[in-house]
Amino acid sequence: MKRFSYAGIINLAIFSLFFSQNLLAQKTKLISFLDGDKYGFVTPDKKIVIPCKYTRALPFENGFARVRTEAGYGFINTAGKEVVPCQYESAMLFEQGIACVEHHNGKYGFTDTTGKMVVPCIYDEAFSLINGMARVKKNNKWGFIDKTGKEVFPPQYDEAKEFYSAMATVRKGQKWAVISNSGNEITPFQYDNGYIFYSEGLANAQRDGKYGYLDSSGKEVVPCTYAGTLLFKNGLGQFKKDSKCGFMDRSGKELAPPQYYLIGDPVEGLIKASKESYGRTSGYLDMTGKEVIPFEFDFVTDFENGLAIVRKIATISIIDKTGKEMVATGFDWADAFHEGLAVVRQGDFTKGKKGFIDRTGKLVVPCQYDDAKKFLNGLAFVVRNDNWGMVDKTGKEITPCTYFVIGGFEEGLARVKKNGKWGYIDEKGKEVIPCKYDDTGEFKDGIALVERDYQEFYIDKKGVEYRK
Repeated sequence: MKRFSYAGIINLAIFSLFFSQNLLAQKTKLISFLDGDKYGFVTPDKKIVIPCKYTRALPFENGFARVRTEAGYGFINTAGKEVVPCQYESAMLFEQGIACVEHHNGKYGFTDTTGKMVVPCIYDEAFSLINGMARVKKNNKWGFIDKTGKEVFPPQYDEAKEFYSAMATVRKGQKWAVISNSGNEITPFQYDNGYIFYSEGLANAQRDGKYGYLDSSGKEVVPCTYAGTLLFKNGLGQFKKDSKCGFMDRSGKELAPPQYYLIGDPVEGLIKASKESYGRTSGYLDMTGKEVIPFEFDFVTDFENGLAIVRKIATISIIDKTGKEMVATGFDWADAFHEGLAVVRQGDFTKGKKGFIDRTGKLVVPCQYDDAKKFLNGLAFVVRNDNWGMVDKTGKEITPCTYFVIGGFEEGLARVKKNGKWGYIDEKGKEVIPCKYDDTGEFKDGIALVERDYQEFYIDKKGVEYRK
């Protein structure tokens, strides 16, 4: 029978312990943990996996975490191994396997997940990869590199915007051009600014003070002859000519002539529009540019599920898609329907109170609020005496108007501020994490960064603090 030495057994035990801890770290979520003035990582039940020896430790993303020592920033993996040495002034997240890092001398480069420098720190400024390309700056000129570190566009431009899908804009002198991620300049340097964004395969662009549209090859398919253009939506592009608005199709054919003061976006096949800035000059167009609901209203809203709100003289009414008045509401002002309810106001602009009506015109939330916002996911923000709260669709005030600030919901929780302190409420309006923090961040992957008594640390959705 084969014999094992005590040393072999001990080594095997050590290996097994290391392997099991490594496997645990890979399978278990690790959370940044503060002990005194040093950070490490623990499991959700606060078992230390990576010792607290860092002056900063940011959350793991894609298996790597940015950490900082007195020597600088680096990266560790879930086993606690320092895969990128802590020697950089700053470090950005890994994108497509490389991360932008800043040397203490102020130069930027890129490292891979093993710590190997893909691009040495030779750039004066650099950013993370976006859509496969990273902006870099050298000798006051901008260029782009790919994930291999290749200079697809060597630094030669006076300014460069980020890649939006497969396109980006760059400037030489006073003029801009469009480049593609294939390494080509697809337009001449002839455009006035770099705000050339594509939507539905076309981009609005300005040349010599006039606007038109480019296709994905850089061809000016609608010549730059208009006073303004907007991005295409649902196959239609708005334009302005001689201070009046119209809209065209993708071929450049003008469907609605330039005779409108304002035109909205297509909603449910109809487009709200106004011929003047005041008076009874508002109505609706169809997608061909035909006026299908007469332009006889003071103002109109977008349709939702076949109904819209309009005002004619002093009457606020609900109409259907034929323009038929379904009901007169009796309110002084109203907004569009959202989730079946619309904000209304009784009284004038300065002293009036707001509430909500349903699709029949019935008041379901009393007009008792100084302000009210549209419903979203069954809840609406309301204001009374400069403090925010929330109501549901029955009019129940599920969150009392006691908060100075209520933020948007992220992962089911929203930041709130009361008496100078921050906390969180859930989607039922309940304050689930008390307002006791000096500052708070939004939740991401179940944790949020908070500050209290000049210490920054993380909490989970139950309010568990990851600090000693």
